Amino acid sequence: MQMAEGLDTGDVLLEARTPIGPDETAGELNDRLMHLGAALAVDTLARIDAITPQPQDDAAHTLAPLIGREDARIDWSKPAKDIHNQVRGFNPWPVCWTELGGERLKLWRTRIGSGEGSPGTVIDAGRNVTVACGIGSVDLLEVQLPGKRKQASRDLINAGRIQVGSVVE
Repeated sequence: MQMAEGLDTGDVLLEARTPIGPDETAGELNDRLMHLGAALAVDTLARIDAITPQPQDDAAHTLAPLIGREDARIDWSKPAKDIHNQVRGFNPWPVCWTELGGERLKLWRTRIGSGEGSPGTVIDAGRNVTVACGIGSVDLLEVQLPGKRKQASRDLINAGRIQVGSVVE
């Protein structure tokens, strides 16, 4: 875009669009956008004299609030889709978290699960840990305990750290 007074208010020279995958994290999207943006910058410079700048729609602008670690805490009363999207959006920072047995449990990857139950309650501990949400459930795929490496949620089951009926808060 062209320079103008104000925050991101200049006329647009070129733009590109890309779909966001249903399980794609913010970090993965950032990496894709980095390459897409670089290619778009090269294309813009090559065609700069032939591009007709287009004004932005001021009504479509929104300012995003600053995100902090406390914003990444999971509220299990929310619908599963919202929780899954929160985990995707806060990966790689600040990383969503919940508490398990008084310890912070980071949630790196999830997917929409099946089943219902009381929000925050583990309703399945088979291949993965499945936690009930306000509506639906999420499967915890990749988690991390304090001072430990990322691991499959199945490792928590194998270690006896979590079972059906356990509650995360």
